[in-house]
Amino acid sequence: MLCSLIRFRRYASLSPLTHLLHFHSNRFSSSSAGASAAMVAHAKDEAYLNAAIPKRIQLFEAIQVEQRTLRLSLSSDPIKVTLPDGNVRDGKKWLTTPLDVAREISKNLANNALIARVNGILWDMTRPLEEVPLRLADFGVLHRNEASGALSGLTRVRRFQQDDAHIFCRESQVKGEVRNALNFINHVYNIFGFTYELKLSTRPEKYLGDVQTWEKAENALKEALDESGKPWQLNEGDGAFYGPKIDITVSDALSRKFQCATLQLDFQLPDRFKLEYSAEDEAKIERPVMIHRAILGSVERMFAILLEHYKGKWPFWLSPRQAIVCPVSEKSQAYALQVRDQIHQAGYHVDADTTDRKIQKKVREAQLAQYNYILVVGEEEANTGQVSVRVRDKADHSVMSIENLLTHFRDEVAAFH
Repeated sequence: MLCSLIRFRRYASLSPLTHLLHFHSNRFSSSSAGASAAMVAHAKDEAYLNAAIPKRIQLFEAIQVEQRTLRLSLSSDPIKVTLPDGNVRDGKKWLTTPLDVAREISKNLANNALIARVNGILWDMTRPLEEVPLRLADFGVLHRNEASGALSGLTRVRRFQQDDAHIFCRESQVKGEVRNALNFINHVYNIFGFTYELKLSTRPEKYLGDVQTWEKAENALKEALDESGKPWQLNEGDGAFYGPKIDITVSDALSRKFQCATLQLDFQLPDRFKLEYSAEDEAKIERPVMIHRAILGSVERMFAILLEHYKGKWPFWLSPRQAIVCPVSEKSQAYALQVRDQIHQAGYHVDADTTDRKIQKKVREAQLAQYNYILVVGEEEANTGQVSVRVRDKADHSVMSIENLLTHFRDEVAAFH
């Protein structure tokens, strides 16, 4: 494993980012008063962000801890790190980072090096020197020049986003990686309540590579599909020209089938780009296999399918109308607004119906608008600090404190209900 360190000159007082921020702040301060007023965040939005951002940070930190725990459980086999001058340093897989290597050379280098180059790839200083599989994912923007007659709502567009991922692994790891991806797809689609079909598309008439490699890849996909326990069909001759694939199709409320998730093996791109990695003995160079993986597929298409699938009745964790507060009369309006603000600050989508309509009309309108929870408050609820809770499709109701209601909301979101 060849590792070199790249050092940049640091500013003594201000970093380049600081200069950039100063530049932008001066530019915005000289803008017109109208533009400045437009940039001021609404108090309601600011309250939501103050609640939502810490939740997202907490989620990120939880995932980070989970990844660190997983990394510590991996085998830390010894590796050899070759520096540009030919010197060789000892390290441990999944533990040693370029920063550790820099510290062994000199403290000054460790303090000033910002990035490393490992086997020709730019590498973060704190990223461990791991082996394959290497998994990379992003929500990239893609473009497809569809014919105008083929465009259809959100299901077929020219510009869309896809939860794309590319996994680089050994041939011996293909089955395991595909099995993990199928488990991931099953987990996500079970949350949405989807039923789906699996199809294995094999070598087409026009293809790249040799037949032996294709057969090996198809057998690995067949074994992974068999081990998944799900029924699957063979779709002969419909694979991509660069490798076989597993297509996952879901059906909407009108029984229309859409391909969403996909798993594709690619032996050709690693070969054309001359991708290589060092095997266990460090002297043997091998070529990885690339797996293209998408779970949702086109996010726009998935959104359209979900609209049809739920028929407007979004589950609470996805709903844009999670709750509405309906005061019985004008006397309880102030308390209704207070309840709305409390729920909003907790990070949920909530509205308040402060019109002068009768409460029966308010509740009926809220049901038609598909609010998941309808919270009725009168003078009695205002005096006791509670709310009368009605669920969207149920006639009965229960009385809960605000604290218990928010706990119930958290449980609903955690369970993807």
